[in-house]
Amino acid sequence: MEVATLAALGTNAKESLFRLRHRVFKERLDWSVESDDGMELDAFDDGYARYVLGSEGSGHVCGCMRLIPTHRPYMLAEVFPELAPGVSLPRDPDIWEMSRFAFDTEDEGATRWGFSDRALALIREAVRFAIGRGIARYVLVTTVAVERMMLRQRLHCHRLGPPRLIGGVRSVALVLEVDQATQQALGISAECPANWPANRAHGGHASIAIAPSGCGVHSNPGDLCSLYGTAACAATPRH
Repeated sequence: MEVATLAALGTNAKESLFRLRHRVFKERLDWSVESDDGMELDAFDDGYARYVLGSEGSGHVCGCMRLIPTHRPYMLAEVFPELAPGVSLPRDPDIWEMSRFAFDTEDEGATRWGFSDRALALIREAVRFAIGRGIARYVLVTTVAVERMMLRQRLHCHRLGPPRLIGGVRSVALVLEVDQATQQALGISAECPANWPANRAHGGHASIAIAPSGCGVHSNPGDLCSLYGTAACAATPRH
């Protein structure tokens, strides 16, 4: 497991990353994403993004997640602002966005109602990265089904607005707090300082105004199970 910029990745690793995203988002889930020569990348894949990568012994990238600081352009603010109506979306180097969360194959350790072992490993690495960088929280766009899985995992997350249909799927914008509750849920609570604030990594910045959390349920499990676990829905937002 590693966290790196594109510049720090070798040519083979970058190609493997973007080909994985093509297989998952273009071929398997049929999202309306741009792909060229079997590789999926977009305008948010720039020098400021960080990539959490899971690799096999051969160097083949089998899992990925993209992290973007919100003082740069990011997907929730630029593409899906309707998921956070009335909310002043963050432009803060201490708040980052998670996106492009994908896996090559289903982890055999996946449970019926929770994330696969590989999914949890990537989330855990993203939280460790946040601790090291003083990142207070992540924002993300996901499905209501994945939101439910996050809550079952006891990750400390909140909605920024009510669910909306995107591409025919109930989608939601979330805040994932990088706090003791989230770290304990991931088995890394010992890495959180005892005086870690409940709503900021460090002072001086306003927190995000959030809507009350709640859950809906997707009734049709399918291909998304191979990304997050067997509880997720095959129909997903095109992001």
